[in-house]
This record gives sequence, C-alpha cells and structure tokens, in this order.
Amino acid sequence: MAADTIILAPHLLPLALKAADGSNAGSTDFRASLSPLLSAGHPEIADARAFLGDLTECRRTLLKALKTTDATPQAVDDSLRAYMAKIHHLMLPPTGAPPVGSDAGPPWRGSCVGAAVAVAWRDVVWERRGRDERKGGQEVARGDARLEVASVLLSVAMWKASKAAATAGGGGRGEGADSAVVAQARQLYREAAGIIQHLLDTHVEGLGRPTAGDLDENVLAGLHKFVLAEAESFTVLRAIEKGNVPSLVAAISMDVFQLYARAFNCLQRAAAPAAEVLEDPTVDLGKQARSSAHGIGVKGWAGYCRKVGGYTRYKAACFKAYMLAYHALDRSQGTQGGAAVRLAQEASKTVQTATNLGREYDSLLPHTSELQRQAFSRSLQDRVKQIDVQCEKDNATVHLQRVPEKLPDPPAAKQLVSAVDYSFPLFDPSVDHSLFSCFDLSRAPDVVVDVAGDGGKDGGQKTAAWWRWLLVILAFPVIVVASLLGMLIWIVLLPVKIFCCPLGFAAQMMWDVTEWLIKAPAYLALWAAGKPWQPEKRDVRAMASGGVEEGSPST
Repeated sequence: MAADTIILAPHLLPLALKAADGSNAGSTDFRASLSPLLSAGHPEIADARAFLGDLTECRRTLLKALKTTDATPQAVDDSLRAYMAKIHHLMLPPTGAPPVGSDAGPPWRGSCVGAAVAVAWRDVVWERRGRDERKGGQEVARGDARLEVASVLLSVAMWKASKAAATAGGGGRGEGADSAVVAQARQLYREAAGIIQHLLDTHVEGLGRPTAGDLDENVLAGLHKFVLAEAESFTVLRAIEKGNVPSLVAAISMDVFQLYARAFNCLQRAAAPAAEVLEDPTVDLGKQARSSAHGIGVKGWAGYCRKVGGYTRYKAACFKAYMLAYHALDRSQGTQGGAAVRLAQEASKTVQTATNLGREYDSLLPHTSELQRQAFSRSLQDRVKQIDVQCEKDNATVHLQRVPEKLPDPPAAKQLVSAVDYSFPLFDPSVDHSLFSCFDLSRAPDVVVDVAGDGGKDGGQKTAAWWRWLLVILAFPVIVVASLLGMLIWIVLLPVKIFCCPLGFAAQMMWDVTEWLIKAPAYLALWAAGKPWQPEKRDVRAMASGGVEEGSPST
C-alpha cells in the first residue's frame, strides 16, 4: 500500500440530515408571515418587502443544498453566509443600527422583528422517550428566529459530518482513501466541530427550556466530541500506516478513545438521564474492559440517538484496542517486556469486545451491515494480533519478565486535532437597517412559543376566558352533587365487577361513566383554565430500563 493511503472504516457514520418541518425545505415564507407587521404608507415598506423576499429565497437555497450531500462544501458555506448575514438584521431592535464589530452579543437581545417569526424544525438525534417509533414520526421544535438560526447552524454542522463520511467512506465498499480525500474529510469534521462549539457558546442560551431536542446542550456536546473523534481517527490510522513511533500512536489513540467515550456519556445524559454516568475513561480501564457488551442500556434509548450512541461506543472500543496494543509495543521496545505482554493481552480482549459492540451497533435502527466495516475491523484485528505475538516472543527470548496481573497505567493522551473556529457573519452591508422602522411589533401575535414543543397543531398555550369561569361558578354545585353520586354508584358497582363476571362488560361501561362523574369537577376546572384534559404520556418502562442498566462507554 502506498504511504499516502490509509484504510478507513467504510462505515463512518453519516449523520442523518436535519431538515425544517414542512412539505418542502423552504416552506417558511418571511414575506407572508411578517408583511402584516408593516405600517401602511411607510416610505420604506417596498424595500422591507423586497428584503423579506430575498431572505426567503436565501433560506430556500440553503435548505435545498442541505437536503442531500450532493452539493459542494463551498456552495453550502456561501449559502449559509448569505442567509446568516441577512437574518442577522431580524435580531436587532427595529430602530437600532447594526454594530460595526462582529461581536454584538446574543443576537436576540431585546425586542426584535425576529421574535415574530414562526418556524418549525425536525429533531433528528434526540427524541422523547416512549415515542411509538413505528409511526415513523419525529419530534418537532417550534420557535422564532432564535430557533431558526441555531437549527440552521446545527443542520450545516451535521451536513458537513455526513459529507465527510460520504467522502472518505468509500461508499460503504471499504476502499482505501488517499491523502487528499482524507484531508478534505478531516477538514469538514473540524469545521462541523467549530460550528457546534459556536452553538454551545453563543446561541443555545436563551432558547427556552433546558431540553430543546437536538439543541439540548448534552446532545450538542456529544456531537462536538463525536466529530472531533472522527477527525482525529484519521490521524491515528495514517500514523499507523506510515510506521510512526508506537508511543505517538498510543497517545493519539488514547485521545480518540476518550473523545468517543465522552461523546457517548454526553448522549447518555440526554437520552437516559437516570442512568449512571461512568468515570473518566482513563481511570480503571481494566474494569471497563470486563464490562458486559450488552449491559450499558443503549437499546433503551429512543430514536436516532441510539444509533449514534452505539456507534461511538463501538469506535471507542476499537481505538482503545489500538491504544493498548501500541502502548504494549512501546513497552516491549523498551525494557518492560512483562508489562507489554499484559497490555497486549488486554488489547486482544478489547478487540473481542469491539466485535460484540459492532454487532450490536449493526442491529440498531437504521440497520447496517457487517460488511461495511469489514476492512476496518480486519485491519484492527490483524495489527493487534501481530503486536500480541511480537510482545510474547520478545518477552520469552529477550526480557524474560513476569507478566503482572495489574494492567499498567495508560499513556497520556495527545490531541492533534482541533475545531476550526466559526464566526457569525457580519451584517449584510447591502441592507439599510432603517427599513425595519416600518415594522410595528405591537401587531405581532401574542403567542407563547415552546422551542421543545411536541409538534402538535397548537403552537402556543391556550388562555382562559372570563365566560368559562362564570359557567364553572354557576354549574359547580350541580357538578359536585353529580360527583358525590358517582362515588356512591362506584362503591355499589365494585362487588358486581369483581364477583359477577357475566355482567363485567356492562359494569365496566357504568364504571367508566361514574369515574368520569367523579372527576368532573377537575375536568371543569381544567376546561375553564384552558388546560388540556389529557396530560403528556411518558414511557416509564423505558425510563426504568435506562436507569437500571449500567456499563461503560467503550466496552
């Protein structure tokens, strides 16, 4: 094999693409939604409408490019820059002027036109527990321009990660990738990490509820570590193929192992907050290696987050095996033959654990084939086996040392990959911000928006009306009497339901009626307050399974 070619994992996880909710990617029309706020007769009204039309077109162009990985990274970057530079104007007070510098603080500070924008985005990675996945639905996050900006940035970051996987993965054939392809994929992963870091630092704060679907801080932190690990995994494989010193390979592999393991832990905090979060992966590696491959609880997670979690755990095990093997080779080339044998034995055990985790990862939806990771797995197994045999031979013929029971300390991690910083674009200089003075924010609908909404038809909370409370006050005595009567009937029906099975069906119907009568006062109060009668249902069985299972991120 040529020195500039490395064997990659052809199953590099192409993250699912995040899309806006609607029949097509550009369903949001800023001109239609914000035109009612324009003051009639204002001299800037024509320019304002033209700006809203341009903004809508920029959004459609960007989201169309993000629907597949066919577009070029440069085209996506240009579309993102154009859209962000325009929508940035919606984040300022209508009478304000755009600041000269790029650091203007949170763009949604104060009253702004963007607060009147209504958008909806599909949550891809994170889904609520207990959702019926057979329906094929996904949670929908609804909000204003703050949610729009954050969701667009996350969508671009996930697109870059998916594009990198498609570029370097060989189309699932397990082919090698040369230096140019690897460099392009590595750069895309680094850019994705920079965008996600920018989201965590700037845009997530102030979105509303702590858990906001894909914009949950734990989900973003997990994705950030995931893309960094993917980028640095190329460095490890290239160092192995070029024959770099074992100490360097072990140190970089240790960092990749930690990144994958911490990505798993972050996703676990979002998907199964009741589950035990493991200690730092550099502590007690032997205990982690002996953990059950099926006792960590990924199968109890919901949605696509489960697939990403299974992948990060599998890759953590693979690079832990690389770390142990090359740490063993480094010790063997020194004077610690016994410790080298112990590390090589542990690396072989970890390879077997990685094999089990790979099969579990393949079984998670959406299913993947073992053939897609065959080349990567075979390369890992061959190299670990080769190092194991070499360490055994060197110790038996040269070092003649006893193999210790305790696993030697792991190497210090060495990180050679960092995120590419992302800067929010400056305001579009072609837009005169004075045109926003024609927007009358007092006309904006008073809607309570929930960025972590469940995707229902009602985008806001219902408010109570005075006439409802008046009816409740007038009818409450009658309802209370009916409730007491229902309690008496309930007591009478109880023996019939228990001891007279032939009358069970009829008794059950009467039972349901009386139960409704008993709860009638509460139903009436909820109706008057504008609250729903049915609370949100949660799958407590899934929550319980996530809380009792334990294990490690890598094994």
